[in-house]
Amino acid sequence: MENWSKRSIFSVLFIIGIASIILGACKKSEPKDTGTINEPIRAMDLSFAPLMESYGVSYKDNNKIMPLLQICKNHGINTIRIRLWHSPISNGSSLNEVLSFAKQCKTAGFKFYLDLHYSDTWADPGKQTLPSAWQACTRLSLLDSVSQYTENVLFQFKNQNCLPEYIQIGNEVNQGMLWNFGKLSNFNDTNWNYFKAIQEAAIAKIKTLSPSTKIILHYAGLQGAYGYYTKAQQMQIPFDLLGISYYPWWHGDLTDLKNCITQLNQFSKPIILAETAYPFTLNWNDWTNNIVGTSNQLLPSLPASALGQSNFIDSLWKIMNPTNQNQTYGICYWAPEYVAYKGAQDTSASPWENLCLFDFQNNACMGIKALGGK
Repeated sequence: MENWSKRSIFSVLFIIGIASIILGACKKSEPKDTGTINEPIRAMDLSFAPLMESYGVSYKDNNKIMPLLQICKNHGINTIRIRLWHSPISNGSSLNEVLSFAKQCKTAGFKFYLDLHYSDTWADPGKQTLPSAWQACTRLSLLDSVSQYTENVLFQFKNQNCLPEYIQIGNEVNQGMLWNFGKLSNFNDTNWNYFKAIQEAAIAKIKTLSPSTKIILHYAGLQGAYGYYTKAQQMQIPFDLLGISYYPWWHGDLTDLKNCITQLNQFSKPIILAETAYPFTLNWNDWTNNIVGTSNQLLPSLPASALGQSNFIDSLWKIMNPTNQNQTYGICYWAPEYVAYKGAQDTSASPWENLCLFDFQNNACMGIKALGGK
């Protein structure tokens, strides 16, 4: 009986050992998760992709036509940002469009970064227009509307198995959101309490339906960013990542960016450049006026060329690399797919085609490699 017990124990231990080796091998073979701790977020805002598809726009990599998401995947992009408007006048940035595209992105293996504008149209530091459906709201009922709307949005994404890994509560909310209810005039504005209530009403629903989703508080520019996040911390707004928009022709040079990021690292929270871009040329591909078109809008050391654009992105990565190795960090390039799409003489198409990561033949620029790492 004693010998039998020893043999039995030895057999059990042997089986456990073999199982551990097999499980270990399986674990090693699993694909590495992207966009998590210690992994940079390599993102693109592709909110115009459904519009481009509706016009029959095709994209190329090394002069070979292939799906846009495949090109992104091939070059190491791991996250797709998509904006959502409450009740837009067209299908663009509507819940139906965003749901469909988000599902495509998830199926293709990307993480999903949702930019919730809480407006029917563009929201930014200069305008935060209340959705038309909420025009009759009071201060109290607006919080309830924010809560219900956010819950419905998350419920829809959950039903489609495409919950976002990252969500912004508002877009570029330097001066608050949902004006005039949630408008902020300065850091001492008493309306910070209401702005906090808006943020918390949305975040509570997100964390209930998707506890792992990370919340981004999005500020446009460098000037005032440190004071803004200091106030947000003091107010105990429960956000997870700092999101900064950085366009050099509006916000300053790379030294200004570096100094800002050094300050923001003091918060010991992950930081993402939520929006950025740089031109590969100052020429144009249609007759729509471009946002960037003159040499005085460029950084002195970086020409408007494919290499200049790529070097700009490389410079951003050097600045964004965190001092705390437990922090995530990242870059999201805004509208890299927003090419000229209505013909060479159109005056109402893209003002962004020279800032894209695709050239005037819709061929991938080298900047995609700099952004995605390969």
